Amino acid sequence: MLQLRTFLLLQILAFLPATASAELLLDLPPILAGALKNSGTCTPVSNPFSFSGLQWTVRSGSGGPGPNNWAAENVCIDENGWLHLNITEDNGTWSSAEIQTVDSLGFGTYQFWIIGQTDTLDPNVTLGLFNYGTEDCIQEIDIELGALGSNSPIIPLHYSVYPNTEQATCPASCSASSGNCEACETGKYYCTTGGNYTLSGSYSTHRFTWQSTGIRFQSLHGHQDDDSNSFADWTYAASSSPIDVIPQSPLPVHINYWLFQGATPTDGKTPQEIIIRQFSYTPEP
Repeated sequence: MLQLRTFLLLQILAFLPATASAELLLDLPPILAGALKNSGTCTPVSNPFSFSGLQWTVRSGSGGPGPNNWAAENVCIDENGWLHLNITEDNGTWSSAEIQTVDSLGFGTYQFWIIGQTDTLDPNVTLGLFNYGTEDCIQEIDIELGALGSNSPIIPLHYSVYPNTEQATCPASCSASSGNCEACETGKYYCTTGGNYTLSGSYSTHRFTWQSTGIRFQSLHGHQDDDSNSFADWTYAASSSPIDVIPQSPLPVHINYWLFQGATPTDGKTPQEIIIRQFSYTPEP
Protein backbone atom coordinates (compact mmCIF):
# COMPACT_ATOMS: atom_id res chain seq x y z
CA MET A 1 0.00 0.00 0.00
CA LEU A 2 2.83 2.39 0.88
CA GLN A 3 4.50 1.74 -2.48
CA LEU A 4 1.26 2.52 -4.33
CA ARG A 5 0.69 5.76 -2.40
CA THR A 6 4.28 6.79 -2.96
CA PHE A 7 3.99 6.06 -6.69
CA LEU A 8 0.82 8.14 -6.99
CA LEU A 9 2.34 11.05 -5.07
CA LEU A 10 5.43 10.97 -7.28
CA GLN A 11 3.19 11.25 -10.34
CA ILE A 12 1.49 14.30 -8.81
CA LEU A 13 4.80 15.91 -7.83
CA ALA A 14 6.12 15.50 -11.36
CA PHE A 15 3.55 18.02 -12.59
CA LEU A 16 4.04 20.57 -9.78
CA PRO A 17 6.64 23.36 -9.56
CA ALA A 18 9.63 22.57 -7.36
CA THR A 19 8.43 24.92 -4.62
CA ALA A 20 5.01 23.29 -4.45
CA SER A 21 6.55 19.81 -4.42
CA ALA A 22 8.79 20.70 -1.50
CA GLU A 23 6.01 22.29 0.51
CA LEU A 24 3.82 19.22 -0.02
CA LEU A 25 6.48 17.14 1.70
CA LEU A 26 6.01 19.23 4.84
CA ASP A 27 2.44 17.99 5.22
CA LEU A 28 3.06 14.30 4.55
CA PRO A 29 3.44 11.60 7.22
CA PRO A 30 7.17 11.17 7.96
CA ILE A 31 7.36 7.70 6.39
CA LEU A 32 5.92 8.99 3.10
CA ALA A 33 8.01 12.15 3.12
CA GLY A 34 11.11 10.04 3.65
CA ALA A 35 10.18 7.72 0.81
CA LEU A 36 9.74 10.67 -1.53
CA LYS A 37 12.92 12.49 -0.51
CA ASN A 38 15.03 9.37 -0.84
CA SER A 39 13.57 8.10 -4.10
CA GLY A 40 15.90 8.04 -7.09
CA THR A 41 19.66 8.21 -7.14
CA CYS A 42 22.27 10.55 -5.71
CA THR A 43 25.24 11.18 -7.99
CA PRO A 44 28.70 11.73 -6.44
CA VAL A 45 30.28 15.07 -7.34
CA SER A 46 33.67 15.82 -8.87
CA ASN A 47 35.49 19.12 -9.18
CA PRO A 48 34.11 21.47 -10.24
CA PHE A 49 30.39 20.78 -10.00
CA SER A 50 27.21 22.82 -10.32
CA PHE A 51 24.71 23.38 -7.52
CA SER A 52 22.04 26.10 -7.28
CA GLY A 53 23.42 27.86 -10.34
CA LEU A 54 26.99 28.21 -9.00
CA GLN A 55 30.22 26.30 -9.48
CA TRP A 56 31.62 24.53 -6.40
CA THR A 57 34.52 22.32 -5.38
CA VAL A 58 34.42 19.44 -2.90
CA ARG A 59 37.11 19.06 -0.25
CA SER A 60 39.35 16.03 0.25
CA GLY A 61 42.22 15.32 2.66
CA SER A 62 42.44 16.35 6.30
CA GLY A 63 42.55 19.53 8.36
CA GLY A 64 40.48 22.01 10.33
CA PRO A 65 37.96 22.55 11.62
CA GLY A 66 38.20 19.66 14.00
CA PRO A 67 40.59 18.50 12.59
CA ASN A 68 38.57 16.19 10.34
CA ASN A 69 39.12 13.86 7.45
CA TRP A 70 37.25 15.14 4.38
CA ALA A 71 35.91 12.78 1.71
CA ALA A 72 34.43 13.73 -1.66
CA GLU A 73 32.37 10.54 -1.46
CA ASN A 74 30.32 12.14 1.33
CA VAL A 75 28.77 14.65 -1.10
CA CYS A 76 26.25 13.90 -3.86
CA ILE A 77 23.43 15.56 -5.80
CA ASP A 78 20.07 13.86 -6.32
CA GLU A 79 17.70 13.98 -9.29
CA ASN A 80 15.97 17.06 -7.81
CA GLY A 81 19.27 18.95 -7.83
CA TRP A 82 19.43 18.83 -4.03
CA LEU A 83 22.80 18.51 -2.29
CA HIS A 84 23.33 15.66 0.20
CA LEU A 85 26.02 15.78 2.91
CA ASN A 86 27.07 12.83 5.05
CA ILE A 87 29.48 11.95 7.84
CA THR A 88 30.64 8.36 7.43
CA GLU A 89 32.77 5.72 9.14
CA ASP A 90 34.96 3.14 7.41
CA ASN A 91 36.94 0.63 9.48
CA GLY A 92 37.08 3.00 12.44
CA THR A 93 38.00 6.11 10.43
CA TRP A 94 35.41 8.88 10.32
CA SER A 95 35.16 11.38 7.47
CA SER A 96 33.16 14.57 6.97
CA ALA A 97 31.97 16.73 4.05
CA GLU A 98 32.75 20.26 2.84
CA ILE A 99 32.18 22.23 -0.34
CA GLN A 100 32.96 25.82 -1.35
CA THR A 101 32.14 28.11 -4.25
CA VAL A 102 34.70 28.62 -6.99
CA ASP A 103 33.95 32.36 -7.00
CA SER A 104 34.05 34.80 -4.10
CA LEU A 105 30.85 36.71 -3.39
CA GLY A 106 30.36 40.12 -1.80
CA PHE A 107 27.73 42.13 0.06
CA GLY A 108 24.22 40.73 -0.23
CA THR A 109 21.86 38.08 1.14
CA TYR A 110 22.98 34.46 1.51
CA GLN A 111 20.16 31.96 2.02
CA PHE A 112 20.24 28.21 2.70
CA TRP A 113 17.22 25.87 2.56
CA ILE A 114 17.99 22.90 4.80
CA ILE A 115 16.27 19.51 5.16
CA GLY A 116 17.19 17.69 8.37
CA GLN A 117 16.59 17.74 12.12
CA THR A 118 19.36 20.22 12.86
CA ASP A 119 17.87 20.91 16.30
CA THR A 120 18.67 17.36 17.44
CA LEU A 121 22.11 16.75 15.93
CA ASP A 122 24.52 14.64 17.95
CA PRO A 123 26.49 16.95 20.32
CA ASN A 124 29.69 16.26 18.34
CA VAL A 125 28.15 17.03 14.93
CA THR A 126 28.00 20.49 13.29
CA LEU A 127 26.53 21.89 10.08
CA GLY A 128 28.33 25.05 8.96
CA LEU A 129 26.97 27.66 6.53
CA PHE A 130 29.54 30.41 6.12
CA ASN A 131 31.84 32.74 4.21
CA TYR A 132 35.55 32.25 4.80
CA GLY A 133 38.74 33.56 3.25
CA THR A 134 42.14 32.02 3.75
CA GLU A 135 43.12 33.02 7.28
CA ASP A 136 41.64 31.97 10.62
CA CYS A 137 40.23 34.55 13.06
CA ILE A 138 39.42 37.22 10.46
CA GLN A 139 37.02 37.76 7.55
CA GLU A 140 34.47 35.08 8.31
CA ILE A 141 30.66 35.08 8.67
CA ASP A 142 29.21 31.95 10.28
CA ILE A 143 25.94 30.18 10.85
CA GLU A 144 26.69 26.97 12.74
CA LEU A 145 24.07 24.40 13.71
CA GLY A 146 25.40 22.14 16.43
CA ALA A 147 26.48 22.13 20.07
CA LEU A 148 30.10 23.25 19.39
CA GLY A 149 31.12 21.90 22.78
CA SER A 150 28.28 23.50 24.72
CA ASN A 151 26.85 21.40 27.53
CA SER A 152 24.15 21.76 30.20
CA PRO A 153 22.44 23.26 28.32
CA ILE A 154 23.41 22.42 24.76
CA ILE A 155 23.24 25.50 22.52
CA PRO A 156 22.49 24.26 18.97
CA LEU A 157 22.45 27.58 17.02
CA HIS A 158 25.40 29.95 16.63
CA TYR A 159 25.87 33.17 14.64
CA SER A 160 29.41 34.60 14.47
CA VAL A 161 31.24 37.50 12.82
CA TYR A 162 35.02 37.55 12.59
CA PRO A 163 36.51 41.02 12.06
CA ASN A 164 38.00 42.39 8.88
CA THR A 165 41.31 42.92 10.66
CA GLU A 166 42.67 41.31 13.83
CA GLN A 167 41.18 42.77 17.01
CA ALA A 168 43.44 42.58 20.07
CA THR A 169 40.55 43.57 22.35
CA CYS A 170 36.82 42.94 22.29
CA PRO A 171 35.15 45.22 19.71
CA ALA A 172 32.72 47.69 21.28
CA SER A 173 30.27 46.76 18.52
CA CYS A 174 29.90 43.28 20.03
CA SER A 175 28.46 44.32 23.40
CA ALA A 176 26.45 47.07 21.69
CA SER A 177 24.84 44.37 19.52
CA SER A 178 24.17 42.11 22.56
CA GLY A 179 26.76 39.62 21.37
CA ASN A 180 29.39 37.65 23.25
CA CYS A 181 33.05 38.40 22.70
CA GLU A 182 35.27 35.32 22.37
CA ALA A 183 38.91 34.68 21.54
CA CYS A 184 39.61 32.73 18.38
CA GLU A 185 43.24 32.60 19.46
CA THR A 186 45.09 34.49 22.17
CA GLY A 187 44.65 38.19 21.47
CA LYS A 188 42.33 37.67 18.47
CA TYR A 189 38.67 38.41 19.23
CA TYR A 190 35.39 37.95 17.39
CA CYS A 191 31.68 38.36 18.17
CA THR A 192 29.15 35.55 18.49
CA THR A 193 25.73 34.73 19.87
CA GLY A 194 23.72 31.54 20.23
CA GLY A 195 20.42 30.08 21.29
CA ASN A 196 18.15 27.07 21.50
CA TYR A 197 15.37 26.15 19.11
CA THR A 198 12.97 23.34 18.24
CA LEU A 199 12.00 22.80 14.61
CA SER A 200 8.35 22.34 13.69
CA GLY A 201 9.41 19.89 10.95
CA SER A 202 12.58 18.92 9.12
CA TYR A 203 12.65 22.03 6.88
CA SER A 204 14.43 25.24 7.92
CA THR A 205 15.78 28.40 6.31
CA HIS A 206 18.95 30.13 7.45
CA ARG A 207 20.26 33.37 5.97
CA PHE A 208 22.50 36.33 6.57
CA THR A 209 22.45 39.73 4.92
CA TRP A 210 25.94 41.19 4.72
CA GLN A 211 26.42 44.93 4.38
CA SER A 212 29.52 47.07 4.82
CA THR A 213 28.27 48.36 8.18
CA GLY A 214 26.63 45.27 9.66
CA ILE A 215 25.27 41.76 9.24
CA ARG A 216 21.77 40.45 9.98
CA PHE A 217 21.25 36.74 10.70
CA GLN A 218 17.88 34.98 10.48
CA SER A 219 16.59 31.43 10.98
CA LEU A 220 13.05 30.39 10.06
CA HIS A 221 10.78 27.34 10.08
CA GLY A 222 10.09 25.91 6.63
CA HIS A 223 11.58 27.14 3.37
CA GLN A 224 10.98 30.88 3.19
CA ASP A 225 11.93 33.82 0.99
CA ASP A 226 10.28 36.27 3.38
CA ASP A 227 10.51 36.78 7.15
CA SER A 228 7.60 34.53 8.18
CA ASN A 229 7.96 31.81 10.83
CA SER A 230 11.18 33.24 12.24
CA PHE A 231 12.71 31.60 15.31
CA ALA A 232 16.01 33.53 15.55
CA ASP A 233 17.11 36.99 14.41
CA TRP A 234 20.29 38.89 15.30
CA THR A 235 21.94 41.97 13.84
CA TYR A 236 25.60 42.76 14.40
CA ALA A 237 26.04 46.47 13.70
CA ALA A 238 29.34 48.31 13.67
CA SER A 239 29.14 51.05 16.29
CA SER A 240 32.29 52.62 14.82
CA SER A 241 35.05 51.76 12.32
CA PRO A 242 33.10 49.16 10.29
CA ILE A 243 36.16 48.72 8.10
CA ASP A 244 37.79 47.04 11.12
CA VAL A 245 35.01 44.83 12.50
CA ILE A 246 32.93 43.89 9.42
CA PRO A 247 34.49 41.83 6.59
CA GLN A 248 34.82 44.09 3.55
CA SER A 249 36.14 41.89 0.72
CA PRO A 250 34.35 39.18 -1.32
CA LEU A 251 34.67 35.68 0.15
CA PRO A 252 33.92 32.11 -1.01
CA VAL A 253 30.83 30.40 0.43
CA HIS A 254 31.41 27.17 2.36
CA ILE A 255 29.02 24.46 3.52
CA ASN A 256 30.41 21.76 5.79
CA TYR A 257 29.12 18.90 7.92
CA TRP A 258 31.75 17.86 10.43
CA LEU A 259 32.78 16.45 13.81
CA PHE A 260 33.59 18.95 16.56
CA GLN A 261 37.27 18.60 17.55
CA GLY A 262 37.30 15.46 15.39
CA ALA A 263 35.40 13.54 18.09
CA THR A 264 33.22 10.61 17.05
CA PRO A 265 29.43 10.89 17.54
CA THR A 266 28.54 10.34 21.19
CA ASP A 267 26.32 7.37 20.35
CA GLY A 268 28.88 5.88 17.95
CA LYS A 269 26.32 5.87 15.14
CA THR A 270 26.50 7.45 11.69
CA PRO A 271 24.74 10.85 11.92
CA GLN A 272 21.66 11.70 9.89
CA GLU A 273 22.10 12.85 6.31
CA ILE A 274 21.69 16.59 5.76
CA ILE A 275 20.16 17.89 2.54
CA ILE A 276 20.67 21.40 1.17
CA ARG A 277 17.68 21.92 -1.08
CA GLN A 278 18.89 25.29 -2.33
CA PHE A 279 21.46 28.01 -1.81
CA SER A 280 20.74 31.50 -3.12
CA TYR A 281 22.79 34.67 -3.24
CA THR A 282 21.20 38.06 -3.90
CA PRO A 283 23.80 40.82 -4.40
CA GLU A 284 23.31 44.09 -2.56
CA PRO A 285 21.66 46.64 -4.89
